[in-house]
Amino acid sequence: PWSSRGPGDDLFTATMVALDAMTGEYAWHFQIVHHDIWDYDCPSPTVMFDNTYGGNLQTAVAEPCKTGWVYILNAHDGNPLTQIDEKPVPQNAFQNTSATQPIPLGDTFADTCPTGNEFPATAPDGQPYIYGCIWTPYDDKQYTVFNLGGNNWSPSSYNPNTGNLYTCSGNGRIAAKAIPNASSLYVGGRTFIGLTFGAAPATTIISGDFTAMNVLTNRVAWKQHYVPPAPNPPANTQNNGSCRSGSLSTAGNLVFVGAPAALDHALIAYNASTGQELARFKTDAAVLSPAVSYTVNGKQYVAAYAGGNVPTAAPFTNGDSLYAYFLG
Repeated sequence: PWSSRGPGDDLFTATMVALDAMTGEYAWHFQIVHHDIWDYDCPSPTVMFDNTYGGNLQTAVAEPCKTGWVYILNAHDGNPLTQIDEKPVPQNAFQNTSATQPIPLGDTFADTCPTGNEFPATAPDGQPYIYGCIWTPYDDKQYTVFNLGGNNWSPSSYNPNTGNLYTCSGNGRIAAKAIPNASSLYVGGRTFIGLTFGAAPATTIISGDFTAMNVLTNRVAWKQHYVPPAPNPPANTQNNGSCRSGSLSTAGNLVFVGAPAALDHALIAYNASTGQELARFKTDAAVLSPAVSYTVNGKQYVAAYAGGNVPTAAPFTNGDSLYAYFLG
């Protein structure tokens, strides 16, 4: 994303695209973010499920995104199954911003506005920071603070018994200022980023959430909110409070998730209906990928990999351990 894109929606960036599995032919697309200058792409794997919408059983495909919303579409034609409206958003001529953005009806699972105190009073250019909510454009005049968190690559899971989608997210902030005439400064073959960052680390994750989203209403069913201990955030770390592991849902009304690395090294089991914590299994490093479940000789297991974090500065620890637990 970043600076000096020409006008237009920039298909097919930040877009869910469906292909015919037998031929590879294009079937449909739904662009989640038009003309993305904020890095609001949606890298999390999509989740497919069947549920009843408008009195009819539908095959749905859902994706939580960095914007903090879940987008729920008909898997056959790409039309929204829960309401998504194109709404006017703030404009900036320098960035050729899109006039509207698709905004789902319902709740967000992550912050969409900074609080106004995450960065120093003065930016590197000597001016105060501008704080803006989601869709606030930045340009080459002044540093602007906006959200950059939501759901990143972490996989979500769906439980047909509860009708909930379980998603990990972080509440992040980024301060950015565009570079004028960025395209004229680019040299082929060299790394180039068309903006400057307002503070180090460039992206600060100050808290995280593990959220159960009702897929019929697109509203929060329950949420576990994670806030790391002071100092918040630690000066030498980022992603410190985010839920990053992704989730595993089971028919036993359980949902498993890895604890945020700065809070605990553990695999947690929650009640999938209520969000009540039922068990916490300690590990020697953070669990940052989804748990898996399988059976051997009629016995069911749940396994998790504790790979830990980099860098190794506190509170992060590297790991290389596989933990397996059996039921009964």
